[in-house]
Amino acid sequence: MKKITLLFAALLMAWGVSAQLNNPKDGNNNQIYRWDCANNQFATSNDFEIDETVVFAVDVTGTPLEAWLAATPPAGQTRSIAFDFNTQWGGGGCDGRFIKIKGNIYGCTLNFAQLITSRQNQLKLLNVGGTGETALTVGTSVTLNSNIFGFAFKDTDPGADWWQLPLQGVNGANLVTAPYTGTKTSAEFYKGDLDAVSTFFPNSFLDWMGYAAPCVDLHTDVKTPVVTNSPIVGYEYYNLLGGRLLIKPESGMYIQKAIRENGTSATTKVFKQLK
Repeated sequence: MKKITLLFAALLMAWGVSAQLNNPKDGNNNQIYRWDCANNQFATSNDFEIDETVVFAVDVTGTPLEAWLAATPPAGQTRSIAFDFNTQWGGGGCDGRFIKIKGNIYGCTLNFAQLITSRQNQLKLLNVGGTGETALTVGTSVTLNSNIFGFAFKDTDPGADWWQLPLQGVNGANLVTAPYTGTKTSAEFYKGDLDAVSTFFPNSFLDWMGYAAPCVDLHTDVKTPVVTNSPIVGYEYYNLLGGRLLIKPESGMYIQKAIRENGTSATTKVFKQLK
């Protein structure tokens, strides 16, 4: 019985190494990772620059992670998947967590240039060593690779289970950014502006730039509040993933956007206890 168990484990490890993501492919047989939020499906290409904010997604259908995610976890744990990116110029370290979009598709809103510099506090993964060229040099393309792996969190432990069934999910041969032009640079945003502290996104995540839930409303006015005496004429309400709410929540955590008569607005996080 022990030999059978060891054989099964060996086969499972081999499957994890060879398994491929189920992302669609473009006309050049390259997997597409960019998500089209408007149409709730993968885009038709990976045409984005390194400092352009995009929604990045992976489909784990057919990989060991699919079965692992579907299985019942230990008591109190919730399972999801995570990533650890590297480029052609350096090792990993640009890691984070994906949120389920639908089915076996998981993703997040990413600005790679912002996340890499804030997550590592350096340009380690954006520099071309010794050449004076960087990822932000006009004409430069960045090769992005990533391990995709499972993790689980609990109410009291953001890393209750970690690095489960890792696979080389994002293959750099299939993901090369568009040559840099500097014309698609996106506005800066911080993780801490968009979501309350939780065990899914621990407190230490809040100062990460360029990283948020998939298809989130970036609420760029959060970090640049406008001081004005203009009267408030209305409110809008959003959940923590940026989805617009039709009515004001009776309880829980949500985002409230106050709209003033002069057209300015201010966004705040609100928590209301259940009565």
